[in-house]
Amino acid sequence: AGNHVSWELVDTGEDGHDTVVETTFDNNGASGLTFIGGPSGEFIDITSYNAGELVFEVRVLSNPNDHPLVYKVDGAQFEGTGERSLGQAPLNIWTSFAIPVATLQSQGLNLTEVTAFVLMPTFAGQDVVLQWDNVRFEPGLSGGAVEVGLPVDFETEGAFYNFVNFNGGASI
Repeated sequence: AGNHVSWELVDTGEDGHDTVVETTFDNNGASGLTFIGGPSGEFIDITSYNAGELVFEVRVLSNPNDHPLVYKVDGAQFEGTGERSLGQAPLNIWTSFAIPVATLQSQGLNLTEVTAFVLMPTFAGQDVVLQWDNVRFEPGLSGGAVEVGLPVDFETEGAFYNFVNFNGGASI
């Protein structure tokens, strides 16, 4: 049997998405993730991007269970964003995501000690094939990312309010 998570570089032949990472999470009941990062044991300092954003693009090729995708940015031990839902991405369409670095920092990321960008379906939602591309930090906000502060009034234009059904439970 092969690995639960496998990846390969795929040439899509598309403008803006020439060679992409294609990741397959099989349906054997295990959980897994995929990530990119710096050399093991070394930190990446992204403080020069503190007024900017993390940008990446995802295309889901298969997701028969309709589970949402999750990202996180890891740092030193106990200093990362934690898992953050991207919601359910549409099939076969490149979807761009832009997360302000200020948001990553407010979620617990130490900007001087970044180790990896992680992308995965929810652990309950493996059996997914996705492609991802153009992962980068940009020095400024594109206008696509909107930082929403507290209290949330749901009136901020351009903001994405991601809701999750907790089936009667609660989240902290």
